[in-house]
Amino acid sequence: MAFLNNRKLAYLNLAGNRFKDIPFDLMLTPELRYLDMRQNIVTAVSKRDREMMEDNRECLGSFQLFLSDNILSCGCEHIDFLQWLQLTSVQLDNNRNFTCINSEGVFIYTLVYLQLEDLWRQCWGRWFLNFSFILLFAIVIGHLLVFLWVKNKSVIISNVFLFFTNLRLKKVTDYRYGIFIGYCNLDYQFACVTLREYIEEKLKLTTFLQDRDLLPSSAVSEGILEVMTSSYRILLAVNESFVKQNDWFLFTVRSAVYSVTPNNPFRVVIIVEESQVKQLPTELFNCIPEDNVIRINEWLLDYKLKKSLRTRLQ
Repeated sequence: MAFLNNRKLAYLNLAGNRFKDIPFDLMLTPELRYLDMRQNIVTAVSKRDREMMEDNRECLGSFQLFLSDNILSCGCEHIDFLQWLQLTSVQLDNNRNFTCINSEGVFIYTLVYLQLEDLWRQCWGRWFLNFSFILLFAIVIGHLLVFLWVKNKSVIISNVFLFFTNLRLKKVTDYRYGIFIGYCNLDYQFACVTLREYIEEKLKLTTFLQDRDLLPSSAVSEGILEVMTSSYRILLAVNESFVKQNDWFLFTVRSAVYSVTPNNPFRVVIIVEESQVKQLPTELFNCIPEDNVIRINEWLLDYKLKKSLRTRLQ
């Protein structure tokens, strides 16, 4: 407050004291254009004071700051101050070269840091290198966890259930058949050939097809129920023909819903045309995960569909 009533002050000499920084608010001296802080114990000029001096220089046309015979800091925390010494338009004494002490306690000069990139690397390079290794390690661990989850999802979920509820999820080896494929007889090509070959040859799972494996002497309803109960996964290929021209559509879908059990909650997987989603019974979506409903626009076994089937059937 010493300069509260000295707003016209233009020249100020504070040399030869023990000031650690500028001991007053520069806002109180809008006409100040000369400040002598030599022979003090200043280590750095604060960002706010630097900004005020820049404002005074812009308004008044010039500003002089004398800092020689101080021991400035060349530590990592004052990189911005060292940069300001090089770039500022405020007039400084001693050709902008002042004595300073670095983070190792060695006396040097500020002009040593004309290339601040070296100091930046010295101060932060090790930290960013360690951070990069940690980030790389986290990414590798993340990918490994995702890979293990995709490959062992059922085992992981089973162990969690077993730990908390003593309920063990069933595996494919607990069933007689791997995949029961429900489809419309009019569209047997995709289900009986394309889909079956991919599941049997690539996923190495057995399949049950009604036209191929259901005995002629067996009642259709009883056969479907028995096979669903004996299958690890139930895969339904739902298109317009299946919905409108197959007499067993609702029976097959509802039987699939009833086959879902606590020890096999991901049992039902549905491939459905986008236009036929609304034709599926509402109770279906209450019993199976939304992720197990694969929506498609055309019946092509492309990469996306293969990936979806691999993660849901195995």
